Amino acid sequence: MTEPQDPLVDAFYVALGRRVQTERAGRSMTQETLARRIGLTRSSIANLEAGRQKIQVHILVSIASALRVDLDRLIPESERGSEELITEVNKQLEGQPESTRRFVLDSLRTIPEEEQV
Repeated sequence: MTEPQDPLVDAFYVALGRRVQTERAGRSMTQETLARRIGLTRSSIANLEAGRQKIQVHILVSIASALRVDLDRLIPESERGSEELITEVNKQLEGQPESTRRFVLDSLRTIPEEEQV
């Protein structure tokens, strides 16, 4: 059984993956090396960095430890309303009626900053 798609959750995991990739690459560490250090496969790291694999919290803590970074460097800040999120959501909405796309995208752009998660 597959999980229902949620563009905000999907965008979160894409951003998380980018942060992991940035921190790993900044340390000249390969996916294979990171995978070995935390007990995963290289393909799991590749999927995580691409935002395709959702990970458990203890794995994220292990990744931060292996990269020697604070956990908060890996967790994306709220990106609701940001152009990056809007672009990602727009991709997720391909094939939907224009009225639906416009409604969702306009809604994201109007979330007050103090209510952003």
